[in-house]
Amino acid sequence: MYPSHDHLFKELICAFPAQWVRLVVPDQAAQLALGTLEFQPTETFLDVLRGEERRFDLILRVDSAAGERLLLHLEVEREFRREMATRLWDYNRLVHLRHGLPVHTAVLYLRGGPPGFCAEAHRERWLGPPVCGFHYTALGLSRAPAADYLKRRNPLAWALAALMRWPGSPAEHQLACLAPIARAHSLTEVQRFLLFNMVTTYLQLEGDAVRQYETMLAERRHREVRTMIMTWADKKIEEGRRQGLQEGIQQGMERGREEGIRAVVLRLLARRFSPLPAAVARRVSAMVSSEELETLADRILEARSLEELGLA
Repeated sequence: MYPSHDHLFKELICAFPAQWVRLVVPDQAAQLALGTLEFQPTETFLDVLRGEERRFDLILRVDSAAGERLLLHLEVEREFRREMATRLWDYNRLVHLRHGLPVHTAVLYLRGGPPGFCAEAHRERWLGPPVCGFHYTALGLSRAPAADYLKRRNPLAWALAALMRWPGSPAEHQLACLAPIARAHSLTEVQRFLLFNMVTTYLQLEGDAVRQYETMLAERRHREVRTMIMTWADKKIEEGRRQGLQEGIQQGMERGREEGIRAVVLRLLARRFSPLPAAVARRVSAMVSSEELETLADRILEARSLEELGLA
């Protein structure tokens, strides 16, 4: 069973918005001015007709190269369901009514769905003939070939490959995902941590796989991965080697998690409420609880002001 994915994917999307767009709308990405990407508040509201509370995962506003203002609506789903197309159609129309802009919807399935990227269509029919149509894109991870995504120049593809099909052992799979992350010179330390965290969260090793991982990690060809792990885990990993390297990695990640989340929170605040007052930055820097930081990260994209976040 996968862990709760909300925080992980929101953090990743916020750290790599342009790379995310290239994954879910690859055919249209070249027509977008990706430097104009801006996160929109995702409000919770009541669907009056069905009596259900609705909340979108993420909404981004972006301009086309021709200057047209557009919206990209993203949903992250744990598992594929056949009725999802109807739900996405409802969401798409609700976003359009709320914002009054053209909306493209994309969905990511952690388990099931298409084997990788796929353009999908949903049609409503009345006594046979279609009366309206809805086109969206889907990215299914569990049936996609990890090797194909690891060849891409997109850092998000390397992390998502941890949830994809791999012909070899779990230890080989994890190292294959971590290697390009460790070697990429263009990544910031926060971005590298978020990608590393995604891989080790969704591709956990047990038993013989841990021992194989330790043996392979000691090889010269994996020295960049060793350096990356040691940078974050420091002495905790060395202490953990006696109990198994994987346990040491988890201990080291706990030490670095708060700093990684705090950096993402500050980045989100700066993008949503620029210029960010120095007093607010100091207040966030003083937070020591990862739970408090995660709660704040969840609320940033919805809040309309620093006052609403309790930071003013």
